[in-house]
Amino acid sequence: MPLWSPLGDGLSQYKNGIVRGEGPEDLQVGDYVEQVIRKQHGNKRARTSLPWYVCPPSASKSRLDRFEGMDAGTVYGPIHAIDDTLGSMGLVSVAVPLPWKRQDLESRWQEVIPEVIWINVYTNRGGDHHYCRKVPVPVVQEWERQGWQHTWCQMVLP
Repeated sequence: MPLWSPLGDGLSQYKNGIVRGEGPEDLQVGDYVEQVIRKQHGNKRARTSLPWYVCPPSASKSRLDRFEGMDAGTVYGPIHAIDDTLGSMGLVSVAVPLPWKRQDLESRWQEVIPEVIWINVYTNRGGDHHYCRKVPVPVVQEWERQGWQHTWCQMVLP
């Protein structure tokens, strides 16, 4: 269940959670995003996920092998960096800290997954599709009033 209604004027949502609508949101370093795409298993056509990458997906095939990410509702942030390749690869990707502590990962992933991962938040390939939506500033401000501590990590690029 999203923290707020992710749909606005001109937006619709597929059964797998992907939101279809015009253009990417105006994301800035320090913003948070919430995953809307649902993690679904099944045959190749019906399977959806939000894979994690070790560097911007536009830079290489850096997808973490056999790790399909989290499910809808996962909040990522604060955004550390943004890779906008809409004109060439059709993606907007963001670098964010892991959404949980490293020691909470299964042991096989602890050495493989970096502290900062990359995820795709939007693509214009095959239409306008949002995999994540920006968490509204008032929601983040409410977290801060409740004592939320932002996590900033050293980014190490491969």
